[in-house]
Amino acid sequence: ALSIFVPTPRLLAKWQVQYKVISERSWNLVRNKPHRGSPLPPAPKYAHLPDPNDEIHADKIEFWIKYADFYQWPHIITFDSFEQLCTLLKTTDLHQISDKMKLYNQQMKADLQQQWQSIFRRIFHHLPPASIQLRKQILNYDQAMAQRFHVRVPRDKCVGDQHNFLSSS
Repeated sequence: ALSIFVPTPRLLAKWQVQYKVISERSWNLVRNKPHRGSPLPPAPKYAHLPDPNDEIHADKIEFWIKYADFYQWPHIITFDSFEQLCTLLKTTDLHQISDKMKLYNQQMKADLQQQWQSIFRRIFHHLPPASIQLRKQILNYDQAMAQRFHVRVPRDKCVGDQHNFLSSS
């Protein structure tokens, strides 16, 4: 695992205001049109939160940027200045950080596999995978839909984004 160094949310928010270093943080930035905020007001339930599309105020950017993936993972090394980054690069035991990241990734992989297996067992009512317990597979999509969900997909009515095309057989 490769050690990852990232600026603190405060520093990254400052750089965002000054240099627009995260060009895809908002749709307006993708179009190179930074704005003070969203064109629509927030839902009343969320009116107390900073506008996530504000590209002008560092405090509002910092509020949201702290939820970026790299701030959620363990063993990520943050710095608040270039001087601190240089010091960290000289003094951090990169092998130890790498070992810790590898262990975390192995544990995360095992946890995710267990969670997905549990989800699949619930979805398929504890029916083992076909690779373990052979059973007849219906290869025709329409026939499989009819048998499994008791629906018929009328081909003449399945158009574009309509979502009400299923009808009982």
